[in-house]
Amino acid sequence: MQNHAKQKILYLESLRGVAALIVAIFHFDIGSIFNNELTKNGWLMVDFFFVLSGFVISFNYLDKIKSFSDIVQFQIKRFFRLYPLHIIMLFIFLVIECSKYLVKLKFGLSSTIPAFTYNNLNTFITNILLLHNLVDNRLTWNVQSWSISSEFFTYFLFGLIILFSARKKLIINILCIAIVLLSFYFLQNHSMEPKYGFIRCLYSFFLGVLIFNFSNSFKFKITNYLSYIFFILSILLVIIAEPEKIIGINIFLPLIFSAFILSLIMSQNKNYLIYLLERKFLIYLGTISYGIYMVHTAVWWLINRIITIIFKYQTFVSDEGATTIITNNLFISNILMIIGLFIIIILAHYSYKLVEMPINNYRKFFFKSVN
Repeated sequence: MQNHAKQKILYLESLRGVAALIVAIFHFDIGSIFNNELTKNGWLMVDFFFVLSGFVISFNYLDKIKSFSDIVQFQIKRFFRLYPLHIIMLFIFLVIECSKYLVKLKFGLSSTIPAFTYNNLNTFITNILLLHNLVDNRLTWNVQSWSISSEFFTYFLFGLIILFSARKKLIINILCIAIVLLSFYFLQNHSMEPKYGFIRCLYSFFLGVLIFNFSNSFKFKITNYLSYIFFILSILLVIIAEPEKIIGINIFLPLIFSAFILSLIMSQNKNYLIYLLERKFLIYLGTISYGIYMVHTAVWWLINRIITIIFKYQTFVSDEGATTIITNNLFISNILMIIGLFIIIILAHYSYKLVEMPINNYRKFFFKSVN
């Protein structure tokens, strides 16, 4: 596996980028050709992120955590990776809420959701503390950041498990299986809604840890056709999945995602899927995927405001932050979606160059022990 580390990272990176774009499209239903049967359930890509994260984090850190100090250093690194862009977007949404309030005050124009209705002082504080998905009853501010809140504390649990198991794979696997089963049981009796996001994260993340341990323990290779089968199965099941509030086939999707990732990792050689995923543009989408994920709802809000004011289109915003705009014009819908995605990718590019990379370099300089 070590011999193929770079290759693995490349195509897994691409998958992350594609998934981030699907989430972005999910949050902007404008009736374009991009808003299809696959992207309507784009919320499931967050669970794909969690599985992928569990695998990648295990790949990079499972053998490095040997003391509580290592856990602290690991959390510092994850904090510097997640928090800066999160806090920047949080303050951008504070500006948005203030603008909504001033427009209402001066011109009498109200938004679909009035200013500071849910995005208030209490939820602002929980967002600053990265506690929002653990304590708030609904999504607020930069809505998709709920997953960042859940994942940050899942990292800490991961570190504790590795430390107290003394990195013994049998104990790690038993604990991971227990977490997966308990999480599955909880979700089956509740739902896959973001308010249960921490449990969703535990379920999928530790599936990712398990598939890493499996692939690292068993060196045999499997036929390339399995990766094709699980790829097609993943797409089909996402298409027919139920909404988040309904428990059905969607609770099994993280298992299928895990099987798909595992089949790619253990494939006999570089198959057509891996070849496709290693295209430079897709790899770069993966590199800037965090930016795509974090900035897209702000872009959609701005486009929504502009076209609603100019064209008077009817709009709806769900509790999950997904915007629906009825244009009744496929050409206009396609153009708006393409423009929006282009802006999102450009902003993600500059987010990576001007925020993520410099702060990562800052972290390396001041915390030299945190590799």
